[in-house]
Amino acid sequence: MATHPVHQALPGPAYAAPDQHVEDAAAAAAHAAASARDAAAHVAGLAAYYTCPRCQLDRPVVEFLLGDTSAPTLSTHCHACMYQQRSEAMQQLLAAQVVDPTAALPHHQAAAVAAGLHLQEGAVLPPAGEAAHFLQQQQQHSLAEAAALAAAAAATAAAAQQQQQHEQQVRNGLGSGAMAAWGLSQDGDGRAGFGGAEAAAVPSTHAATAAAAAGAQAGAVRNLEPGDGSPALLPEKTCMHCGGTKPVSSFRGSNSRDDRLQNRCKDCEAELGWGAKRDKGAAPVVKVSHKLCRRCGQDKAAPLFFTSKTSLDGLCTYCKECQKGLNQAARLKKRVRAGPEEAQVAEEKECRLCKETKAAADFFRSKDNADGLFSYCRP
Repeated sequence: MATHPVHQALPGPAYAAPDQHVEDAAAAAAHAAASARDAAAHVAGLAAYYTCPRCQLDRPVVEFLLGDTSAPTLSTHCHACMYQQRSEAMQQLLAAQVVDPTAALPHHQAAAVAAGLHLQEGAVLPPAGEAAHFLQQQQQHSLAEAAALAAAAAATAAAAQQQQQHEQQVRNGLGSGAMAAWGLSQDGDGRAGFGGAEAAAVPSTHAATAAAAAGAQAGAVRNLEPGDGSPALLPEKTCMHCGGTKPVSSFRGSNSRDDRLQNRCKDCEAELGWGAKRDKGAAPVVKVSHKLCRRCGQDKAAPLFFTSKTSLDGLCTYCKECQKGLNQAARLKKRVRAGPEEAQVAEEKECRLCKETKAAADFFRSKDNADGLFSYCRP
């Protein structure tokens, strides 16, 4: 690219027009801001904190992310300080380009250089007033760009703080089981964090790369806000057995549930588990008159279901007809798996009660066992 004769006449190193520096600096600042915002969006909820050496404030790690979103890096300063430094450097660069390089030039050439015009020798130059007006517009544009970037950084910091406060409110009502189900932990100062390999993946210095940490956290972070496919984790839940509303710490964790919690509280689970053994001789209590069979999809009366002590309504999940069909299929599968030799009726068998080996005539026939005989001998 050929250099303008006016630029060649300047002593010292080659000189670039002020508007070129302004455009390059503005483009670089805009690209850095976009990359930081993209990286912050990918690692929303990242709970690591760093202290900026310039402003001495504790800020989340998203305020230090720079570079491509696929391989972000950590800067030495937060976004707000970095944008402020760029704004100051841009103002100093503009002042140096306007005052120092054009000090030895005639008035009309200095005006042309300040306006960033590429003119041929002998061309008509604009008045000095137009050059000053052009420079003033460039300075105002640069200051507005820096202010917009600083506002974006402040908004990102506010969003990260709100996310942290929301997570802390949720953790106040969580028990250790529910927190472990979500992969969350709480450090000494009460800040949100991750346990195990996720905590080790966070870099300890600003100069270390955050690519590995971003990749590990992307799969580990569970956003607690609704709307992205993951449900909101509420501080309370209603037990489906007793109907009481209790804190989430009263429920055990479950990976198969949407809210990562069991439907029954711990007290009801203990009552059902031990109560079923304690009241083994008592009859189940049926609480409904009709029920929908989960296998055939028909709404049938309660007598058409087998009773169950562990169910909420006192009835089994499937009706008697469907349950008998399942039992027959299970027996057939068991006999086929046993083989043709064992599927035949045995000639003799050991009684499980008296431990004596007796002939097949001393046992009742049974379709449930592979040998075709009941487990206990005739009385």
